[in-house]
Amino acid sequence: MPAVISGTSNRNLRAKSSIERLGTVLVSENPNLNGCDAIRLYFELRVVLQRVFVLENVGLLDAIMCEEDPFGFVLSMDLELQLVPVEQLNGGRIWSSEWVGLVRREIGLAGRNIFAEFVAECRGLAPEMGAVDEWLMGWTPSIVGGEFVLSSEDGSDRQSAGVFYTPASLVSYVLDRALDPVLDGCGGDVERLLRVRVCDPACGCGYFLIEAAKRIVDRIVQHGGGDRRSMVARSCIFGGDVNPLTAEICRWMVWLEVGDRSESIESLRSGIVHADGLSDRESLSGGFDVVVGNPPFLNQLGSGTVRSGERVAQLREQGLVGAATYTDEASAFFVLGLQLAKEGGRVCMVQPQSVIATRGGAHARERAAEMGWMESLWVSNEHVFGDASVYTCAPCVVVGGAGDRVERYSGGTFVEHPDLAISVDEMRSLETWSSIAAVTMGIPEVGFESDGVVGDVARATADFRDEYYGLAGNIVDDAEGRGGIKLLTTGLVDLARCWWGEKSTRILKQRWESPRVDEGKLHGDARLARWVESRGVEKVVVATQTKVVEAFVDPLGEFAAVTPMISVMSTDNFDVWKLGAAIGSPVCSMFAMRMFGGAAMHADALKLSARQVMELPMPINERVWSEGASVFERLHDAKSDEAYADGLRCFGVKMCDAYQVRGHDQEVLMGWWLGRLGLL
Repeated sequence: MPAVISGTSNRNLRAKSSIERLGTVLVSENPNLNGCDAIRLYFELRVVLQRVFVLENVGLLDAIMCEEDPFGFVLSMDLELQLVPVEQLNGGRIWSSEWVGLVRREIGLAGRNIFAEFVAECRGLAPEMGAVDEWLMGWTPSIVGGEFVLSSEDGSDRQSAGVFYTPASLVSYVLDRALDPVLDGCGGDVERLLRVRVCDPACGCGYFLIEAAKRIVDRIVQHGGGDRRSMVARSCIFGGDVNPLTAEICRWMVWLEVGDRSESIESLRSGIVHADGLSDRESLSGGFDVVVGNPPFLNQLGSGTVRSGERVAQLREQGLVGAATYTDEASAFFVLGLQLAKEGGRVCMVQPQSVIATRGGAHARERAAEMGWMESLWVSNEHVFGDASVYTCAPCVVVGGAGDRVERYSGGTFVEHPDLAISVDEMRSLETWSSIAAVTMGIPEVGFESDGVVGDVARATADFRDEYYGLAGNIVDDAEGRGGIKLLTTGLVDLARCWWGEKSTRILKQRWESPRVDEGKLHGDARLARWVESRGVEKVVVATQTKVVEAFVDPLGEFAAVTPMISVMSTDNFDVWKLGAAIGSPVCSMFAMRMFGGAAMHADALKLSARQVMELPMPINERVWSEGASVFERLHDAKSDEAYADGLRCFGVKMCDAYQVRGHDQEVLMGWWLGRLGLL
């Protein structure tokens, strides 16, 4: 029995299947088509599909299917020439029959015969013409054994362009935050409503623009201005897309929404342009009341989406990216939005959650604080884009504005959380937005008392790149101690626990059971020898990419941490057990998530730098802190899971007391911390 397919999946698969079948027929007519032609053929078949959608939308498809050669008719027709007055058309149009030249050249009798099946299979999909094409962008075409085949690969248009369909609920949320306050400010003044300018600089097929136009039209009707859809389409919405087919689909979707056959597509070309909004600054004039959108997410650590050095330099020159090596393209669009908005305008764009806390998002955060006030922040904490694995957020900034609180929302249902009271100066001093987003991630916002920070009594260093790769050829698997210092990875460390020799781990793409530095080779590598010597001291080892701050004390200097871990060495003979107890406390886990959360690979994990560990707070109650440190030391020797769990609970309570976190606040913090440790 075939699997049950959801409505959306069924819709998309029908379109894919119809294109593959029609493409295979055309390939059979010309066996000489090569791989390069497959890419062009796929583009043209998507154009054919969109032509069918447009004709179905305007009610002309049935009449055309009665023609002697409907396929040839659809391929040769100029849609605008057929659908709008001739005198309104200008030169330079791109939705002409030239867009399907390869298909027209290769069409044969078999292609004409199958066109009726192609149309029948695609009927009913027309209202979703934009969503269907965005989904089709995720497939890579090839000609295999005489068949036209679509396969999902990293090299697809959608993957390389970072394009993913925006859910209607998210479109609605963004416009609630960005557009509705502007419309409210217009009151019942219809002329002011007609002057509202909304821009999506990476508009795709126009979901934000179409919904924005509907809202403006509804307000005008509400205040007695009549149906001004054509005027709103011409004067209120603006956008651009780097893909010419996508930009043209956007125009047609807006035109179809207007529903006025006397209106020309040409009238939309000056407002909805084919252009790269980041590099073609002349394409969008600026001075917009609202800038919204879901710009492409282009991970700069991925080989298929990384920018060239020339493009980075260009974006940096325009002030769209900062000095960070890895900056997602989406944050550059966010900064562009801040530049395009006028004083008092609102900018709300979907962003990867990394903009909240990573170094790559620092420029966007700084520009937002300099240019206006972040009025609200939505954080997803779940995958809302289907097959896109990225976690997202949506900051809304009022350019030139100022405030004293930030609205906060989370999840696919946009749960509202208590506002965060914060001053303009405090906002501008924030290193990250993690403290604003904390409540949306379920992180407690309880108060505590501290006296100084880890950096007052210790120094820290991150053990990673140079030392890690320098270990190649210098590791032995040695449980008996014949080799040198033991090597730790993140997977071998939990809070107050070390699994060296009990669990295997991977170092340099190789599996090890008991990895040590090969002591016999140290004399031949002075740099490695110095590193090993520097780690052979008492210290606290801190794992990263974890749900809580996982600190393990190495009192005898037996270990060296070589993956993205942090080694913390006390200064002035400060008690290493007290140091470890503070770093591993519930308070420091909460503090770290509130201040630095959002930088890890998972939205619910911590990724700390050595400098950030130095900023963790120290307890204020010395006596209770010492008691907590004693519990922490005993915890390292727990022989059973039950003893370990009981020890963690005792340790957590002691350290909460050391930070003066008591009563209900302690219950909340302990519940959160133990839950993240899997003990609830």
